[in-house]
Amino acid sequence: MSERSRRKFDSDFKRNAVSLTEESGRTVVEVARNLGIRSELLYRWRQQMRDSKELAFPGHGKMSLTEDQKRIRELERKLRDTEMERDIIKKGFLFTVIEEFNMQVVSSVRSSVNLILFKV
Repeated sequence: MSERSRRKFDSDFKRNAVSLTEESGRTVVEVARNLGIRSELLYRWRQQMRDSKELAFPGHGKMSLTEDQKRIRELERKLRDTEMERDIIKKGFLFTVIEEFNMQVVSSVRSSVNLILFKV
């Protein structure tokens, strides 16, 4: 049993294959057969080109981002960091308030115990 390795195609190959289907007057099935690829794959590449135009086929599974998309991602990251910092500060403040309350209770209890024991 021989295993078939997955073939990888660079973005230039994909773009050229798609352009052959659009400019040569040949069908997708013909172009795919001539290139030695499945027609379904070529149909998918055509759809990606229609949907993403110049952002199609960025390579290594990473999507190319427009400047606006990059800015949005950066702002989302900053927002996440800021929310985390806020939560830490809130927890620290709450801890401080609880400690202060506990100190007041202990002081109050001590005063009450002193009054009862020593009737000061």
